[in-house]
Amino acid sequence: MDEPVSFALPEAPPGIWLRWLRAWRRVEGRMIEFPALEALASSESAPFVREEFADTISAGLIPEIMRQAEAALRRGERLVSPRVELPVEHLAKLVRYVSRRARWLAQPGVSRAIGVEFPPEVQGLRERLLADAVELLRASGQERVEEGP
Repeated sequence: MDEPVSFALPEAPPGIWLRWLRAWRRVEGRMIEFPALEALASSESAPFVREEFADTISAGLIPEIMRQAEAALRRGERLVSPRVELPVEHLAKLVRYVSRRARWLAQPGVSRAIGVEFPPEVQGLRERLLADAVELLRASGQERVEEGP
């Protein structure tokens, strides 16, 4: 396994980070609540639940980012740039995973149909995160981030 890299996520108000991650959790909840929807979503994008990498994101990465955003909010900080540490190979998987899920959720009517909307500031934060991650991958010698699971 690759050596972990420390990755500073894009700076944003803590509330925007929390809005995004809570929406991510609501999507996961809908997928658990409606297994047929989860099967469709997973076949058309990336596995939402019950898959090793999805579990890694849900159980490890999201709680850590939320913890840092909540701490910044309690301290009254206007902006936070959460830091995460993960192997470069996981960063590449994260880019593919978040990109595929975002494309599926962005299809006309999908977010509204499942009752979870992503406001423009959340979408902008997601795009900045993906761009920064791709840049870090390039800097670490990975020229392309392949589309795939």
